[in-house]
Amino acid sequence: MPDQLYLLDSAYGTKDQLKRLNNELKGAGIKPIADIVINHSDSPTFHGTGRPDTGESFFAAPDLDHTNPELRAGLKDWLNWLKNEIGFEGWRFDFARGYAPQYVREYIEGSGMAGELCIGDYLPDMTWGCGRHLAPNQDAARKSVVDWIEGTGGECMAFDFPLKYILNQSIANEEYWRLADSNGKPPGLIGVRPDKAVTFVANHNTDSVKRTAPLPPWGYEAGYAYILTHPGVPCVFWDHVFGTSSEPAVRAAVGALMSVRIRNAITSTSTVTILRHDAGLYLARIDDKLIVKLGPSHAISDIMPKESDGWFLACCGRDWIVWERKNE
Repeated sequence: MPDQLYLLDSAYGTKDQLKRLNNELKGAGIKPIADIVINHSDSPTFHGTGRPDTGESFFAAPDLDHTNPELRAGLKDWLNWLKNEIGFEGWRFDFARGYAPQYVREYIEGSGMAGELCIGDYLPDMTWGCGRHLAPNQDAARKSVVDWIEGTGGECMAFDFPLKYILNQSIANEEYWRLADSNGKPPGLIGVRPDKAVTFVANHNTDSVKRTAPLPPWGYEAGYAYILTHPGVPCVFWDHVFGTSSEPAVRAAVGALMSVRIRNAITSTSTVTILRHDAGLYLARIDDKLIVKLGPSHAISDIMPKESDGWFLACCGRDWIVWERKNE
């Protein structure tokens, strides 16, 4: 709920501390990304007279009028200040459905961030069946995310919310048939625009603070086994690695899977060949370098990766296994 954009001294720390932190992160090869909240402002009693909203209204505070050139100029000045003075190197656009994607493009280009890692927090309308059960086909939700990305001129990536919800249902209910779309490709954004997809199994809204769509605690390992071996840009939740309540098994799985991804040079556009997807089993080959199994089913002897064919067990956990091809 932003109030004064340039005021960075708070209970969290000071502006100077933040600048030092960003410098230390960059020195360690880490690009700091700022959470950009520019849809609404903390002034609930203010009655604005701006033009109609170019996106969806935010229930808790008034929305900003992005059609106003003076507002846009001020926001671009602020973004350039965050980049040049504070040291940020990318943007995460909060509540990206709140204003037209053309403005996201303007803010990215106007702050010199074109080509950098910029991500839209764009949550589409998922299609639901009876009793909050996810419908089998989520092409409409996926298309709305793709349309938003294209509206930014391709300058901004997006969190793969369709995949997050599909993973939830697949893992929690052993419905691994969901992990292939009607064309036999991965569901969600990674099936059509993997180069623009930021994949995740949890964030502060879905699994932590608000818990709007949490995975069962035992399902996080399998979720990471999927996103850390598949295309897209995987996002690991802080709580699962550094949180005081994080499960040791999840931390260990994330570490092992990160090493596998890096060692095999799996990228945002790696190729996925889905070998099996039914109720209790998902099996896929990635770039002919990895084979990934999700689900409790053990009836895969006919297609089990064999050491004689150059495969060995890389890592495994509850309801997931990853095999790696031996280097010649």
